[in-house]
Amino acid sequence: MPAPAPDRPPAFSDDSPPAPAADPLPHPATSSVRLRTYTDDDADAVLDLNQSNLDGVGPLDPDRQRWLVSMADQVLVADDGGTLAGFAFVFGPRSDYDSSNYRWFVERMDDFGYLDRIVVAPTHRRRGIAGRLYDAAEEMARHRGRLVCEVYVEPPNTPSLAFHAARGYREVGRLRQVNGKTCTMLAKELGKELGKEPATDPAEDPTRDLARDVAGAASESGGMEPGSTPDAEPFQQRPLQSGPA
Repeated sequence: MPAPAPDRPPAFSDDSPPAPAADPLPHPATSSVRLRTYTDDDADAVLDLNQSNLDGVGPLDPDRQRWLVSMADQVLVADDGGTLAGFAFVFGPRSDYDSSNYRWFVERMDDFGYLDRIVVAPTHRRRGIAGRLYDAAEEMARHRGRLVCEVYVEPPNTPSLAFHAARGYREVGRLRQVNGKTCTMLAKELGKELGKEPATDPAEDPTRDLARDVAGAASESGGMEPGSTPDAEPFQQRPLQSGPA
């Protein structure tokens, strides 16, 4: 198996796009872009785009990329006349993916789609492609009931928090990263009949509005004191195994 995943930045790489506005007409800059499923012919372009955006995603090499593709529920590419405009990886809950962020969701939820990484090429940013990739990822995850992902909240990635809040993502917990930063773990319910709803802790509502974090981020002068928040706040859909979270 490829080496374990490094601590990857938990924010998609699209220059922190704003939430896409409703637009019934094709965007003139994206009308030529179509979304499709990844093929082996995309491997080199996806790898190159990933490696040129390591400020937003974890590194890949050809072997690790093939391994991730083999496990993913879906890998989407945005194709602009044969030029790669962007891509996204989505995983289900029963893969062997070694990301600690992904494993956090596996330990707490029965079913979900996990948006692992999404990158938009610099030449195609601010054109609504990130929103289209999210639309497609959410639709693909609908049969699983929710799409999940994570974003830095300490220090806050304010544009990304606003983007996700506008799309209906809600915090279901937090996870301290090995680099000392903290992620907000996000989920968007997608309307599937789930059978049972996530149990919540009345002391910490996991569906709280991210707008509170977004509004306060600009005025916060620093992160929380070490140890003031556990690595994972309460959110359990099924009992966890014994041991540390």
